[in-house]
Amino acid sequence: MSPTDANFTRVLAVTNELAALIEAENTLLIERRARELASTEHQKAELSRTYQEELIALRRIPGAAQSASPEMRQELRKAGTRLNRALDEQRRRVLAARTVSERVLRAIMDEVAKVRSPVQAYNRTAAPATPSRRRMAATPTAVAFHQVV
Repeated sequence: MSPTDANFTRVLAVTNELAALIEAENTLLIERRARELASTEHQKAELSRTYQEELIALRRIPGAAQSASPEMRQELRKAGTRLNRALDEQRRRVLAARTVSERVLRAIMDEVAKVRSPVQAYNRTAAPATPSRRRMAATPTAVAFHQVV
């Protein structure tokens, strides 16, 4: 095995490992278990760093792409495509989860704002009535929040 093939083999291994980890994270997102993503954060950062280092090392070899076997180049293309697909899916899923969370939070804030600034009423003399603190505090805020994301 030539030094170039060894470099390609390392890049291929790291690419496949990173793709598998991101696919596992995507499964967690599909199953709405986003909190468990924290457990893979360190491993993902380490694999990403290693991936970048291996790619940089491979690019420094003059003519590396031409010296590798066609099978090795094809395998690396497949692995790169797999990684890109997993990353694209994860980006979409995280963006969707973020959007849902923001909408729920906005709905909660709007409901609380309604309670905090009630509809203006008038008193017996037709002057605007100011709500008492006791009445505002006694007004319950009916908000249900189900954490799904």
